[in-house]
Parts: sequence; C-alpha cells; structure tokens
Amino acid sequence: MKALVLAGGAGTRLRPITHTSAKQLVPVANKAVLFSGLESIAAAGITDVGVIVGDTADEIRAAVGDGSAFGLDVYVGPFTSVAENCRIADSELEFSIVLRESSIEGVGRIEESLIGRHVEVTPAPVVPSAHRLVLGDHSKVQSHT
Repeated sequence: MKALVLAGGAGTRLRPITHTSAKQLVPVANKAVLFSGLESIAAAGITDVGVIVGDTADEIRAAVGDGSAFGLDVYVGPFTSVAENCRIADSELEFSIVLRESSIEGVGRIEESLIGRHVEVTPAPVVPSAHRLVLGDHSKVQSHT
C-alpha cells in the first residue's frame, strides 16, 4: 500500500516561525508535524510514501531523508497544484482519503467517492474529557467537566 502526503504549503499564517523553518517541520509536542504524520502512516502498515513539497523541498528532503528512520521508503517530489497532485495520486493509489489542516474536509464528497470501493467513513463522536467544554448549537455549552 502507498501513501501520498501533500506538504507544499508555505506556512504564511505561521509567520514569523516559518521565516526560518518549513511549516511541515514546525514542532508540535516536541515533534515535527510531518514526522507525526509519517509515524502514523508507518503504524498503519504502509511502507511506500510520496511527500509532495513546495519551496522548502531541500529542507524537507534533508530532514526526512529516504524515510528509513521511520521504517518507510519515502520519495520527496515537487508540488505543482493540488488538482494535479491528486490526479497523479489517483492513478498511483488504490485508495485515498484527503486530510487537510488536521481535519477531514468534505466528508460527504469523500464518502460518495468511496462508496464504489466499499469503504465506510464515519466521523468520530466528540467525547468530553476532563476540564473541557463541548459546545452545541449556536455555541451554547452542551456539557462540561
């Protein structure tokens, strides 16, 4: 199985942090965001990964290398456009789900495209945890702990 990670953004909304580092390499919980994604891909049993990057390609290539540190075979390639990269991915991958900005967007469109492939997509329910508010309709507090 193969995975494709679209990591071409410039990180303009993260400035000034991204003036000196690629946004994909910005640490969250002491780990680069891209590394967390690659580790999750490896944990799912996927070994072949294409990482599509933009202007920060050299920095990402240097950080990821060949992927062996993650137990993966990683190819870092150029970003052209989301549409073009998705077209290429569609011809290369047997199955795909697009994750963007840490959330699944357009679940309805994804679900429709996957129906013919017999895959069920169900959003996970929100489970309140300690010291957390769950907002309901019109941003009213639904529950709290």
